[in-house]
Amino acid sequence: MTYNLCCAIVCPAFFGRIFPVPNRKQQALVPIKPAVPLTRAAAYVRMSRDSQEYSPINQMTLINKYATDHDMQIVKTYSDEGISGLRIENRPGLRALLTEVVGGTADFSKLLVYDVSRWGRFQDIHESGHYEFICRRAGVEVIYCAELFGSDNSLISMFGKMLKRGAAAEFSRELSVRIFRAKCHLASRGFLMGGTPPFGMRTVLVDSNGKRIYGPIAADRKVYSDFRLNLVPGPVKEVRVIREIFRRYVELGESVTEIMR
Repeated sequence: MTYNLCCAIVCPAFFGRIFPVPNRKQQALVPIKPAVPLTRAAAYVRMSRDSQEYSPINQMTLINKYATDHDMQIVKTYSDEGISGLRIENRPGLRALLTEVVGGTADFSKLLVYDVSRWGRFQDIHESGHYEFICRRAGVEVIYCAELFGSDNSLISMFGKMLKRGAAAEFSRELSVRIFRAKCHLASRGFLMGGTPPFGMRTVLVDSNGKRIYGPIAADRKVYSDFRLNLVPGPVKEVRVIREIFRRYVELGESVTEIMR
């Protein structure tokens, strides 16, 4: 043992045969994988008041994951929050997106959208396809990240988009009918459907039987879905003005113009 140790100190080659040392040149020659260039993409998110599932945060989480998995970099985000997808006139985010795409100023080649319903619930399903065609003709591909069908122009993809667009439009129609019927029923029971209370009145919260819970309140919407809104007389000074208007109109016979003056 002493002899071997002395030989190792005197002769490094002998030490290397006993305890092999890794070759540093071989480690340095390991090939480095080149970085994959990222495709520039934009994101579009929209939320009306459907549910938490369609919140902008949830949409962007899935869109960001899709972009990472497919070597894309999101360089711009367009959003329409709290806006219905029925008409494009009320959607500044989508209009700004189409303006840049048509104008040739968009610096991206992909547009990531959560699903077909976020692109729009247009009652004419061809309108949704028309806006998608505008993007594709300008060199921007629209990709629906949460849909099972692909983003190509195959028969399966086109059929899937058509079904989803029709379902989105039908959902909006059915929802409008249900909401209208519900509001008519509640209005017939004397409940306020929202909005700013008129002069001389204030808003209060009531239960389903019309019993007052809290108020007056400054908001024009109910706090909880189980509550309703109703109107009660406001401050005494405003109520006196309303009574004076009625007295002048009914008892004195003054015109509306005379009362206003």
